[in-house]
Amino acid sequence: MSLKLLLLVSSLFCFFNLGLSGGKYKLQDPVPFYVNKIGPYSNPSETYPYYSLPFCRPAEKKIQHRHFDIGEALDGDTFSASLYDLRFGVPVPWRELCTVHLNKEEIKKLKKAIEKFYYFEMSYDDLPIYGFIGTVDISSPTPRYFLFKHLHFSIMYNGQRVIHVNVTGDLRQVQELSNQEELLVEFSYSVRWLVTNFPYSALI
Repeated sequence: MSLKLLLLVSSLFCFFNLGLSGGKYKLQDPVPFYVNKIGPYSNPSETYPYYSLPFCRPAEKKIQHRHFDIGEALDGDTFSASLYDLRFGVPVPWRELCTVHLNKEEIKKLKKAIEKFYYFEMSYDDLPIYGFIGTVDISSPTPRYFLFKHLHFSIMYNGQRVIHVNVTGDLRQVQELSNQEELLVEFSYSVRWLVTNFPYSALI
């Protein structure tokens, strides 16, 4: 399978999520955003906390965990604060999230996760968001591993309500992981807001 096809499959890994329990917001209001968990796509019951991989994270004392119910606990949910700042109705052409200094062991850990097609789950206004952390090219004699450095969020809204959200890895901004001893990776994101006429009342 070619890298181009693998990247296309990765870019299509997004879900149409409808706002069933979110809030009402004004322009530039902060909207609750949490990172949750990661795991292999082939085994949804195998999950780990999002920060078990070396992603951008707030200072340890600022990582606050959201309270969750018994169902979420049984699902392995571990909602935690993040560095993402997606204000209501505010487009973001490009913004740096952080730069991570990866050591050899962390690079190996990411490569192993990409090889197993790990996905991540986040939460925006109580909507689950899913995406792959990277992709692998198995068309060459030696597999090549690529980490998605940039996430693009597409958010649809009606009035003061979030209706739909998805995220995709930018196929033009990937970091190849090989046998480096260390690596600096700059993570970033962008946000696009789209108006929809779909009524929030129809979702309840």
